[in-house]
Amino acid sequence: MAADGRVALTVQSPFFQGMDCARMSLQGVVSPVPEEDKPRLREVFLKKYPSAFYVDFGDFRWFRVDKVVAVRFNGGFGRAPKLRLPFPSPAEDRKSIKEAIVEMTKKARGAAAANARTPGGTL
Repeated sequence: MAADGRVALTVQSPFFQGMDCARMSLQGVVSPVPEEDKPRLREVFLKKYPSAFYVDFGDFRWFRVDKVVAVRFNGGFGRAPKLRLPFPSPAEDRKSIKEAIVEMTKKARGAAAANARTPGGTL
């Protein structure tokens, strides 16, 4: 991650039991946490995970997510829920709502086309 900050993270419920359970994968870019932020981050982390003795190992590194570039939601095997996406900018009237929908549709179409050309790509 230090050499190439591209990462993927799957988030699931603590009740996750298998492929029929919902989960979400995030793709993004991380960078090392600045030195001055590490003591506070360590304190907060150890408060939540008191047995995490490994935070003091010499090869332990702290990273932060700087940018989320893709999200893939999987509602579970055979489930494809509808997701509502936020407008890319505030919509003041009917015309601006229509323009926002057109803009989102064009972006989604472009992302789908790019995804089709990228092995293992996600929207």
